[in-house]
Amino acid sequence: MSEKSFNEIKRGKLPQKKLQKILKSYVEKNFGFTYEQLSAESTRIEAKRLIVNSSTKHTTRKVIYPGTFDPVTYGHLDIITRAVDLFDEVVVTVAVNPTKKPLFTTEERVRLLKESLKDHHKVTVDSFNGLVVEHAKQVGATGIIRGLRQISDFEFEFQMALMNRKLAGDITTIFLMPHERYTYLNSTVIRNLASLHADVSNFIPPHVHEALKKKF
Repeated sequence: MSEKSFNEIKRGKLPQKKLQKILKSYVEKNFGFTYEQLSAESTRIEAKRLIVNSSTKHTTRKVIYPGTFDPVTYGHLDIITRAVDLFDEVVVTVAVNPTKKPLFTTEERVRLLKESLKDHHKVTVDSFNGLVVEHAKQVGATGIIRGLRQISDFEFEFQMALMNRKLAGDITTIFLMPHERYTYLNSTVIRNLASLHADVSNFIPPHVHEALKKKF
């Protein structure tokens, strides 16, 4: 390729047909194959790239959000909404802890969660009994969502995150903070207030409020 032709290409001065003729001649002379072969190979490479990117893009990013949810509060739902914005699928899983005596049965908590999350199509609800990392593996999750309301939560959650990493290094703990209006809110406070017949309707969904009133 002459210096004149090269400068004309740089300035964009050449007509399309003349440019294509120069490029064909340059490719055949310097690379030993035709311009059409180069175009075909480029198309093949690009198609392969798109297939790989498409496959990566559609790999489901699934996480679990474990908890007792006794009962589910707007603070829990805020965390779930944030998780839904970040991941393709969120499994909200009710922990069965034989050392605790929850107000609601496992079945009741699952039902209340399903009703609360019925408009979230990327969310499923289940329950588990055992190690949370094992349940994460069973459902195909790669991460565990944990909510941090206050700095006092961090020490316990940090210890649990390190233990879970030790048990399953391929499972990542993700900490999410709820809206500041929910930083003081937890299920224990709700239960205590409800037992004293206080109005907790601002902190929990209406159907959960109705279920609480039946308990006290």
